[in-house]
Amino acid sequence: MFFTIECDGITVRGNEHIHLDESGLIDFFKVAWRPLASAVLIQEKLANKLGGEPMRLVPATSAPR
Repeated sequence: MFFTIECDGITVRGNEHIHLDESGLIDFFKVAWRPLASAVLIQEKLANKLGGEPMRLVPATSAPR
């Protein structure tokens, strides 16, 4: 399934891959959002509304090792 999310001027495009087992139940679910910077901005908005921790993009040189 392909989708587009728009929120406060931020646009993210993505796709979902859902696999069902023999019983018709979901046994695998994968979501991909692009571009990464926009996906992080949307996740920050969702995290704040849901009480979770927002992700942050940081340069690789300043990331903890």
